[in-house]
Amino acid sequence: HARMDLFQAYRNYSLDERKAESGRERISRAQLELLGIHLDNQIALRNILSADQFAAFRDKMKGRMHGPESGVRPPGQESLLDNIMSKESIRNLGLNSDQTKRLEQLWRKIPQKAPIFQKLRRDSESLAGLYSNYGLDVAAARRLIDAIHQDQDQLSDISHARQQVIRTVLTSDQFDLLKQEIAKKIKERHLGKGQWRRRGGP
Repeated sequence: HARMDLFQAYRNYSLDERKAESGRERISRAQLELLGIHLDNQIALRNILSADQFAAFRDKMKGRMHGPESGVRPPGQESLLDNIMSKESIRNLGLNSDQTKRLEQLWRKIPQKAPIFQKLRRDSESLAGLYSNYGLDVAAARRLIDAIHQDQDQLSDISHARQQVIRTVLTSDQFDLLKQEIAKKIKERHLGKGQWRRRGGP
């Protein structure tokens, strides 16, 4: 529910900072807990199985696993919202010259997400690599978990900063136009998923 609460907070022009912060903190705790659960499961698995049994188990489970082995989940609805609320989308809402200039100035101060996404992907792949070996380096796994969680929190901080900029630049009417575009994109996304499943997708 934390993701949906944050998603709803970001849909309102008058941003409830307390509600948004509460949602972000709950998401952060859940992400860290999920990473810890995956590590605990990996440790327990090695306490039960021999090396040969572990190898046979992994071979059997290939193609059957649901979700990433590292425990890093894909972004939720608030990230979809963040993607729709791109600088390019905002510029298409009829901004005047002063608004456009302010948008550029404020947006430039926010760190870019791409380098953090790349690091998160590398760290997640490294963690999955550790989990694929029977001789699990638990200390290294914990270090990667800390790095991954820091990446996740940084991405959340950037998304929140963008939300604040949007409300600084846009009028309420312009924000309503953006909400209409958001609703359209979300509907298209759900329809696309339904069509994919009907064609036999996952």
